[in-house]
Amino acid sequence: MADAISADDRLARQAMEAFRRSQRPDGLINADAPTVKSNVIPAFSIYYLLMVHDHMMYFGDKALAKRHLPAIDGILGFFDRNLSEQGPVGKSGGPIMRHRYWSFIDWAGVWDSGVPAATGKGSGSVTMESLLYLDGLQKTAELAEFAGRTDTAAEYRQRAGALSDAIRTHCLGQYQGTTLVQDGPGIEGYSVHCQVFAVLTGIVEPAEGKQMLETVVGNPEVPQASVAFIFTCSARWNDAAGTKRQMTCGKYGARW
Repeated sequence: MADAISADDRLARQAMEAFRRSQRPDGLINADAPTVKSNVIPAFSIYYLLMVHDHMMYFGDKALAKRHLPAIDGILGFFDRNLSEQGPVGKSGGPIMRHRYWSFIDWAGVWDSGVPAATGKGSGSVTMESLLYLDGLQKTAELAEFAGRTDTAAEYRQRAGALSDAIRTHCLGQYQGTTLVQDGPGIEGYSVHCQVFAVLTGIVEPAEGKQMLETVVGNPEVPQASVAFIFTCSARWNDAAGTKRQMTCGKYGARW
């Protein structure tokens, strides 16, 4: 938001630098920084690299991109090492205080501490973490190319292609006659969030994405986006549907 409304990027730079300095030996960063305590949400490490990508798009600062790319390489390395044998990202955490990492996605009312129910079923893998990793690979390929690291960009695009194939192979199911992305590989549970990121990352074609979103948006049987996710969901809905439809927050998010 700061990048979009102001030519003064000092606040954004300060935030990105604080996150970069919080990086852990395993590659992930702290979910809040600076801080004296450890609080790791794998998804938030991807959001940090998306901040750097946004800054590149608005300001075109090659020196800043080069400064942050080593930290971003470390983040993507964590997810790469955590891939399951099937190809999607394996279980990396779970509900808060009960696992090493908090696999928070969104304050969807039916999710335990913002974590999809799939984390307690099957392999425990959360498809949204695979989709976020995919988005991170795609965006970092653009960052690396901008910084002149063309070989790295090619590697990340190759990884993204393999991950996209794995998600389509292992994380698709049928709901009300529509193919949807499951909340976990082979788990018959669905959310707005996974369908939104299927559109965002190009796993599905626009026409297919429109049908997916029409099936889940506003459906009381499907976890809806809260205030933390509503902007992303609305933007992707409009990209797929070619409309300016407004989406409302889920019940839990509406309280914030």
